[in-house]
Amino acid sequence: MTNQFSFFSFSAGIGENVFPLISYYLFSPFNLLLLLFSTSQVPTAVTYILILKITAIAMTMSFFLSSHFKRTDWMIVTFAVAFSLCGYITANFVNIMWLDGLIYLPLVCHGIDRIVNHKTGTQLFIWLTICILSNYYIGYMVGIFFPSSMRFQV
Repeated sequence: MTNQFSFFSFSAGIGENVFPLISYYLFSPFNLLLLLFSTSQVPTAVTYILILKITAIAMTMSFFLSSHFKRTDWMIVTFAVAFSLCGYITANFVNIMWLDGLIYLPLVCHGIDRIVNHKTGTQLFIWLTICILSNYYIGYMVGIFFPSSMRFQV
């Protein structure tokens, strides 16, 4: 045993590169917090990451709602918290990788609002790109959401 980390694993068939798997999990900025914890503290770290992600979902939804409706009151916070605790999150909280898409979804919606208001589409491009990079599987679903949401704009 050389105690060196290899980027190649024989766990799948005749072998594969593990770099894509590692990058998949580390592209989420929240998952980088796992590097600060020891192996025995991983369940605690995952709980902290889950709390941070749910808080980030509420914050981005609060930002979107306040910019979309151009008001700030307790209803914005109420609906943002309701969104951050919706059934999708409670059903998928064991797979914390999928929660990143819901952090970026309100920001993508904000980018859509900017296009509808005849402003630049740069924010939509940036947030959709970050969403796809942080988790491809949910990111492309947010990308599918984009054209369908444009259909309902008046």
